[in-house]
Amino acid sequence: MTNVLRLGGGSMTPAAGNPVICGQGTLCGTNIFATSGVMNTSDARDKTKVRPLDRGLAERMRLKPVRYLQKLIQQQEVRTQALEAMP
Repeated sequence: MTNVLRLGGGSMTPAAGNPVICGQGTLCGTNIFATSGVMNTSDARDKTKVRPLDRGLAERMRLKPVRYLQKLIQQQEVRTQALEAMP
């Protein structure tokens, strides 16, 4: 068996370190949700024209950082209330 997939706990992971086909290539979605390992663009080798931000801490604090408990998964998260900071 070459295409094994484990489902459970709200996650979908390959049974081994191999890629898994899920669905058909002709059926395309519009949203991708990933929590780890799928999109990692933090490597400096993948960036050009890196420069410091013009704005600092005061502008970031306007985003109203909050800490809360996610109801469905009972996990603590830290995020911003960005919509409230918009004029």
